[in-house]
Amino acid sequence: MKKAGRQRKQGNKHLPKYLWKEKKRGHIRYRILLKDGTRRYFPIGTTEAQAIQTTLAYNQKHRGNEFDLDTGYMIAQPRKLIKDKFNRPFSEWMPVVWERILNEERLAPNSIDALTSTVNRMLALFGHVYSKDLTLEHINALFEKHYKTASVFTYNGRVSQVKKVFAYLADESAIESNFALNKKPKKNREKMRNDLTIDQFKRIYAIAPLRLQVAMRLTLQTTHVVAEVSRIRYSIPSAIKGACGIVWYDAPKTTEDGLVHGTLYIQRKKVKNTKASNVAFPVTDAIKEIIDLSRMDNVACPYVVHMRVPDPRRSDDPDIDHPLQMKPRAISNLFTDCVKKLPEFKDVPPKERPTYHEIRRLSARMYDQSGHSPTQRMAHNDARTTKVYTDDHNRIDWNEIPAIYHDFDAK
Repeated sequence: MKKAGRQRKQGNKHLPKYLWKEKKRGHIRYRILLKDGTRRYFPIGTTEAQAIQTTLAYNQKHRGNEFDLDTGYMIAQPRKLIKDKFNRPFSEWMPVVWERILNEERLAPNSIDALTSTVNRMLALFGHVYSKDLTLEHINALFEKHYKTASVFTYNGRVSQVKKVFAYLADESAIESNFALNKKPKKNREKMRNDLTIDQFKRIYAIAPLRLQVAMRLTLQTTHVVAEVSRIRYSIPSAIKGACGIVWYDAPKTTEDGLVHGTLYIQRKKVKNTKASNVAFPVTDAIKEIIDLSRMDNVACPYVVHMRVPDPRRSDDPDIDHPLQMKPRAISNLFTDCVKKLPEFKDVPPKERPTYHEIRRLSARMYDQSGHSPTQRMAHNDARTTKVYTDDHNRIDWNEIPAIYHDFDAK
């Protein structure tokens, strides 16, 4: 014969099934028994009415209903409770997920920093919530609090990060399914800035000082922008990891595309930990002409893009190691100043005027229109590589770029 269940205390008889009222550390607390056998206390300050309503809603959603004559509440059908070992607080699961992400994915340092920021905000907002109690509402609360006014790029980046975290949670059985996939990214609004044309490029170039002319032409030829052109050295002894510069031949080599004077090595800073970041350009007459142009000011500086006098403002950028080296932001600002001087941009709102970065887009379009894919030279993938050794211990794979360049003087 089945034993009768232990009767509830007098003070709990009026409460719904699976809800208890007890005194704990001087406070009246309400405790609910979840369907997996977990006992959970309501927060201090929860009223009896709130605890009852929450328990009734929980029982109705997660348990079969049966009317209790003693309390007048719907109760659950009797069932054996089995504790779910996978249902743990989000804060306990996150170290497991984080270790898997670092071991299974090759993330750049800036990507790790951004993901760390997102995870810390998730932990602060719902780290205490048990994994199988998490819903899309928690994710929406995260975005409402921290990313409501973020740019489309930032917002969508955080959506991808959250989806990644919850994908690992689902894979660990911490949640039933990755409901984060239902979080929709923002649609990118129409681009405000107009594309830079080659004619506009030439008009800006005509009023630019020598240092900006050199930077502009380097970007037009290579597709690389201020973060890279500001680090290009006149000469480096070999293809050193992280360095941008030219390894010159003892004598020019004749190829089917013309004379080649050496190799310009560029490692794109933004994706420096990926194979695609290493790009090797043959120094044809087009690039050598830019290098010769930069020497016309007779300034003794190891960097191709440089100033005549030092910038007194201090820079925290570790890549700025010479007083005459031009800072990336200085290049961008100088370009903006030149754009302002052109009559055609006088009545154009600042947000719609072209920035220096538009030269990269212009260069990519020109290569694409000429039938040459700009992907490798832009350091976007590692489709074709050639092996270059930096020293006896380290090897870098460089994407070899064909000796095809823009005719700057073309009409």
